[in-house]
Amino acid sequence: MAELRRSAHPVPRTVVRGLWSDAAQLERCVASLVEDGLVEQDGDVYRLPD
Repeated sequence: MAELRRSAHPVPRTVVRGLWSDAAQLERCVASLVEDGLVEQDGDVYRLPD
């Protein structure tokens, strides 16, 4: 979330993966954020909703 808040542009999935060492935990977290509407996913990028 901090990276998305700092960025003025969508954040690529590869950048998000590099921020967390446990890939499985990261995928669950991101999936939950997307499901809850707190993060939007568009292909291989993430961004905060408008």
